[in-house]
Amino acid sequence: MGNERLDGQSKFAFMLGDQGYLTELNQVAEVIPWPGVTLVPWTQPWFKGVANVRGRVVGVVDIHGILYGRLMLSQQSLQLLVLGDHLRYSVGLLISRALGLRNMMDFISQAGAAQLPYDWIGASWRDSGGQEFREFDATRFVDSRVFDNLEL
Repeated sequence: MGNERLDGQSKFAFMLGDQGYLTELNQVAEVIPWPGVTLVPWTQPWFKGVANVRGRVVGVVDIHGILYGRLMLSQQSLQLLVLGDHLRYSVGLLISRALGLRNMMDFISQAGAAQLPYDWIGASWRDSGGQEFREFDATRFVDSRVFDNLEL
């Protein structure tokens, strides 16, 4: 299991601070430069507000704040990863940087990596440069209880 590879499969890679993440390409609609947001009062600190993305109202989530309890600094959040239209909510994630499509043949499974307490964060992988990546399941994320507690 420690040297498991997923041959022929590609995933979309992105960075949150210094941590890499991988997600299925069909879960990503687009990545755009930070568009700014309209604040929504009385919501969780990690819910940054809403943005207009090509006429679509998108809720902007600082996922780093959910995962690590620390909101991203403005210089860390340079892009918005807009999740696919087919998901339950219209959501965009603040990310540090989009890395693009990555072939999973270039990654090695990291068995025994510490698990985060969310079912939408999965297996851990390491690329040939030694960077760790965690799998992010956008479908599970938008269906999780995170949005049940959006209000303060």
